[in-house]
Order: sequence, then C-alpha cells, then structure tokens
Amino acid sequence: MSCRGKGPAVCRSLPGCKYASGKKRNFCRKSSRGKAKPKGKCSGKGPAVCRSLSGCKYVSGKKRNYCRTVRKSRMNGGANKKRKTKRCSTKRKSRRQSQRQRK
Repeated sequence: MSCRGKGPAVCRSLPGCKYASGKKRNFCRKSSRGKAKPKGKCSGKGPAVCRSLSGCKYVSGKKRNYCRTVRKSRMNGGANKKRKTKRCSTKRKSRRQSQRQRK
C-alpha cells in the first residue's frame, strides 16, 4: 500500500508508514527508506591525520581541501595517460595512391 497523500492520523496507523513533519512541509512516507552510503575511513580527516593513515591521500586544490582514498593504478597507465589517436593522414595517402593507380 502506498503511504503517499495520507493524513497524519491515517499515516501513523498504517504499518510501514511514517509521518514526516518539518519546518517547511509535512507528508506521509515509507518508514523503510534507503539509507545513505557509509562514509569511508578517510572522509572528514585533517591533513596530518590523513597523511598518517595508509590508503588515504590529502588533496589540496584551489577551491577545497579534503582527504580521500587512494585509487589503485590501472594496467594501461592510469586515467590521466594520453591515448594515441590515429590520424587521418594515412587514410588520405592511401586514397591518393589508389586514385593514381586508377589513372
């Protein structure tokens, strides 16, 4: 059964429903909602504590500073490695050669 749109008395009487009342709005919702993911071991740590923990890295940028977990490096050299792209010039050369052979 849906808890949506029910009043406070009806909502509280239904099993699995919870009446949420706040400063701005009041509504009936399911009592079993998905919870937020648990924070990692590095989140919310200062620079000294972060650097002392294994698996954590302190990042300081222009806008914000924070502690984060260190990612494992990938086999292909990581995400920041530039990939070589094939240029179109080889295709152009082969087209030109085939056109010359036709003439």
